Amino acid sequence: MQKLINSSLVKSSILIIGGTGFIGSHLSLKLLELGAKVTSLSLKKKRTQVDNQIKYVFLDLNNKKKLENYFKRNSFDYIFNLGGYVNHEKFSEGGSKVINDHFLNIINQFKNINKKKLKRYVFIGSADEYPILQSPKKLNESILCAPRSPYSFAKHSSIHFLQMLYRSEGWPISIARIFLTYGPGQKENRIIPYLINQGHKKGYVNVSSGNQIRDFCYIEDVVDGLIKIAVNKNSIGLIINLASGEPIKLKKVIKMISKKLKFKVNYGKYLKKDIESSFQYADISIAKKVLKWKPKVTLEEGIQLTIDHVLSKK
Repeated sequence: MQKLINSSLVKSSILIIGGTGFIGSHLSLKLLELGAKVTSLSLKKKRTQVDNQIKYVFLDLNNKKKLENYFKRNSFDYIFNLGGYVNHEKFSEGGSKVINDHFLNIINQFKNINKKKLKRYVFIGSADEYPILQSPKKLNESILCAPRSPYSFAKHSSIHFLQMLYRSEGWPISIARIFLTYGPGQKENRIIPYLINQGHKKGYVNVSSGNQIRDFCYIEDVVDGLIKIAVNKNSIGLIINLASGEPIKLKKVIKMISKKLKFKVNYGKYLKKDIESSFQYADISIAKKVLKWKPKVTLEEGIQLTIDHVLSKK
């Protein structure tokens, strides 16, 4: 598989929508290492540029004219769509903009993308599309989804649209549905960097009960999975979970980090939007079978790598 990846990507032109975000920046560097020509497309110029060999383009994908002009002038072998932002606002609280930003611009993309050159369009879905369960059960790709916010609705609607294009017009589309990805460079508003930063800075953290069951996967493993999806012909038309496949209580993650950094944990109901006892973890059997992929980095190893990175910046 590694030889296939190398031969498929050397000198190939790759567009990463959302390429300056957490996953996008890691994916950009890995593809550059594999010999690809990488273009990063994002909205905000203030985000960090990770390598001067990457071509950075700043464009609002909701601007139909600019989007049309861009794809008229540029075509790509591979497109990874990691665009957007996590936002759990209700529809009545501004969620219509979330839907526009995550769904409607995809329709406009496909009015303009050069299909003849395109080998693969990889869209990144979210575990938020799945239901939050009250009893242990692995979530597989065929389970009935239950979007709970405009964000998860937009992600899920995008997938339906893309699969329709695959079935009706033969577009080479693959879907990666990722769970909780973590690692160096992630923003502090996510649970693991929050625990590391707040615990190190203040000597304590305020958290909920920690009884929720979640599925964490290290960034390098997720990037490896995304690349394997892109080059594997058998993944066309599929939705594939990328996750550890291992259920873990948040309390265990909290204890693991607090033990390493020696800070106090105040348990309570500080995160009011959390469901105190809920289960969400992945079935990764399709990824194992189709991609020959499984995570290599254990949670403890990944957390230590993340801690080392955060502390090196202090």
